[in-house]
Amino acid sequence: MKLKNQIILLAAVIILIVGSINLIWAPKFIGHVVKETSLDATLNNLDKVQEEYNENSENMPPFFTKLFGNEIIELQIEREDASIETVIIKSVNGKIEKINDVDEEYTLLVELKEDTVNEILNSDDQLNAIKDALDNKEIKYSSKRIATKIKVGFARALFSIRYLFT
Repeated sequence: MKLKNQIILLAAVIILIVGSINLIWAPKFIGHVVKETSLDATLNNLDKVQEEYNENSENMPPFFTKLFGNEIIELQIEREDASIETVIIKSVNGKIEKINDVDEEYTLLVELKEDTVNEILNSDDQLNAIKDALDNKEIKYSSKRIATKIKVGFARALFSIRYLFT
């Protein structure tokens, strides 16, 4: 049993190292994933946001779309008036397939505040802004599936490693 655990740990370390090396030399996407600059504008133009995201998804780091490419994400955004805005996103193969017209239960719950959304949307480097918001605990997340929990943890580690070299 001890040998089996050592082999699993070694495999995990190798995967992390290979993933990190890939990230260091992979092209880095800097810029806007979507062009809207406020939560209200985004919510009023979900079809346009979906189109922009899908167009830009090929320019994002490959690990990002692979890790979050097949999820049902429920975003719960706390507005400044304390009301909650809910957006449900279904992604398939790294692209957004549907927004809000999703009949399936979420696999990843993401909670954040309106000002955090606006900071990310107004950032010149939206992916780095997401990383910063995660680091500062401005984005909270939970998963119903073990696989998604592992993927989110792995993504956080890769984000941290990638931005060490930028």
